[in-house]
Amino acid sequence: MHSGTRRYTPRARVLALLLCFCVAAAVVSSAVFVLTHNHDHKGPGGCCAVCAQVLGQWLNQLCTAAIAVWLVVVWLHAVHAVWKTPAAPEGRVSPVHLKVRCNN
Repeated sequence: MHSGTRRYTPRARVLALLLCFCVAAAVVSSAVFVLTHNHDHKGPGGCCAVCAQVLGQWLNQLCTAAIAVWLVVVWLHAVHAVWKTPAAPEGRVSPVHLKVRCNN
């Protein structure tokens, strides 16, 4: 029977880890920039104009990256579905299921 677990190749794991590292580095670098940059808190509504601008840009980039990742995942699933070779059925191995003709 199919256990429902999926085993990932080492290459896929490294790629996922690299993607997580890039997102974490972007978040940390954005936070460091906002904290170290000289800015005033006397903007409209008591909000810093620099902080608002950086946050807006970061959210736009995050949304763009999320859409790009989603499109890549959908594309990879489509390619996998097209190029996937049919495997032997689990648990039902008989001449009928394997389409073997017995003429004896």
